[in-house]
Amino acid sequence: MVQKSIGCISRPHRADYGRVPPSRQGLIEDRQKRARDPRRRRMMNLNQKKPIAIILTVLFLSPFWAVVVPANAKSNPAVSPKIGPMLVKEMSVAAEDDIIPIVARFPHGTTSFEMASLVSGSIGEGLVLRHVFSLIPVISAYATPDAVNRLTGIARVEAVDIDRKLDIKSQPDSHELSLSNGVSYIHPDEIMDIQPLWDKGYNGTDVTVAVLDSGAQGNHPDLSGRLVGFQDLVNEEHDMDPLDGVDAYDDNGHGTACAWLVAGTGDGMSGAYTGMAPAADLLIVKVLDDTGSGQDSIIAEGIEFAVEQNVDAISLSLGGAWSDSNYVDPSALAAQAAVQEGHISVFVAAGNDGPATATINSPAIVEEVVTVGSSSGSSGVVSFSSRGPVTRTVTNPTGVFTKPDILAPGSDVVSGRWEDANSFEYPLYNFSQFGYMYTQWSGTSVSAPLAAGVSALLMDQYTGLTPLEIKSYLMKGATDLGQDAMAQGFGIVNATRSSNLINTTSRMSTIAVPLRYPTLPGGSGVLIVGDERQPQNVTVISTVNVGEAEIQVEGNASDFIVTDSSVEVSAGYSYFGINLEVPKDLPLTLTGHYTGCLSLVAENA
Repeated sequence: MVQKSIGCISRPHRADYGRVPPSRQGLIEDRQKRARDPRRRRMMNLNQKKPIAIILTVLFLSPFWAVVVPANAKSNPAVSPKIGPMLVKEMSVAAEDDIIPIVARFPHGTTSFEMASLVSGSIGEGLVLRHVFSLIPVISAYATPDAVNRLTGIARVEAVDIDRKLDIKSQPDSHELSLSNGVSYIHPDEIMDIQPLWDKGYNGTDVTVAVLDSGAQGNHPDLSGRLVGFQDLVNEEHDMDPLDGVDAYDDNGHGTACAWLVAGTGDGMSGAYTGMAPAADLLIVKVLDDTGSGQDSIIAEGIEFAVEQNVDAISLSLGGAWSDSNYVDPSALAAQAAVQEGHISVFVAAGNDGPATATINSPAIVEEVVTVGSSSGSSGVVSFSSRGPVTRTVTNPTGVFTKPDILAPGSDVVSGRWEDANSFEYPLYNFSQFGYMYTQWSGTSVSAPLAAGVSALLMDQYTGLTPLEIKSYLMKGATDLGQDAMAQGFGIVNATRSSNLINTTSRMSTIAVPLRYPTLPGGSGVLIVGDERQPQNVTVISTVNVGEAEIQVEGNASDFIVTDSSVEVSAGYSYFGINLEVPKDLPLTLTGHYTGCLSLVAENA
């Protein structure tokens, strides 16, 4: 039986909206000190020249033609361009006194005080502030349609959108591996080669990972003593004092299973299986309710709280469908800010919408986060794991980019279980021996916390690792499965190889993404003569400033590769374009198998 995991944005019918729950009323009253209308509703809302990075190009030529059909989009000039389409739709059917959960974005650098002052002093009735962010220039609020229109009149308000709801959606429909089929179970620590680090004493000590989910069963024998705090943004039942033990709860089961994969001790099964960093500390932030749903702004608030608590990594096994726009996606903005400004590694599940292309969920679409897809043991990419590319037309950097970044096991993985979890969604593992304490489940929700746990081991071994270094070495050390980069990224996490690379390279790393080109959705098989492919971006991730790097192309495919002559590689992210152009008048005698190698070569690499 396969479990359901990664969240998905859904657009509900108006009838799905209920009154603001008492738990959220308490939050708003405590923080805003304002009266509430009972009809307010929550809503879903980079010495000698040497190559520093290489991309392999493989293609076949075929004497056929292709046709490209452009798509057109429509716009609605009747409303303020600041208002997102989902909010426009809701406003069109809302009564004048209906209260809609919204989010508004201000220019980068706007302080929380400035945002609060602008809104409070300009809108008047019909709007209640829920949260004013300090990490990102965003506010969340409840507002009537008229208040929304007045909000757009504030010059510094850039966009207003619905506060979308992210849901834990159905997990994969079938197992890739199954004990019932006689396949011996292999725990992720073996697949990701973690034992050598454990043998050296690296187990995540003094590293804190924040798990943002549905909570965690604090008294689970494998989590007891590992929790350093519980922040409940759903029902406001916090416990941030670990001196007498953290009183945390889970009312869905998803959070407990995810938290265990990071730092479960295995005490309940005599250490037979454990999380990847069994000595790491866990900050549990409840952002999803008992149905596995959570508003985007609440998830963003959870990220902000984790940043404020100075955690080392954040694990997000949630997300939703994404469409690039000028509008507001608070969790994506917060995840990006957590990395860029909070200097925290953020691991996000890619999604369970594969094998279709362009199905990476948000906030996994964020360039700076580590987007984690699922492998079936060590054998390949699981069919359900979401695929790239991520195409940005508005959000910088624009273009077609490769995701996911890495893989971790995500099929039939043993994990801790909330004792009251739904047995259909979280089937019992070895009930006769362990009772209700363990489950075996699947999804990219499994993979993200596993990768976060590996990062905790690396941070335990090498102090001061930056998010850029962690991401670069996890990718560079991954086991290449030889599959399409849009499905596997760089491959399955290999903790020992990544650890060794950090040591041998003195934290100086430069990689080019993707490993192979062309990639999905064009595929790496046959390139049609005369085919016009969509250009793709190559991302250069470097922990050091390299300067100008020459882009060299070798192999019999080089005549067909169109790219720049050089790229300026700085510490962080650099980009250049790549495309394939095969002349329409290419003689049929030249059709065949072509390969090429694209390398970045720099003087001071």
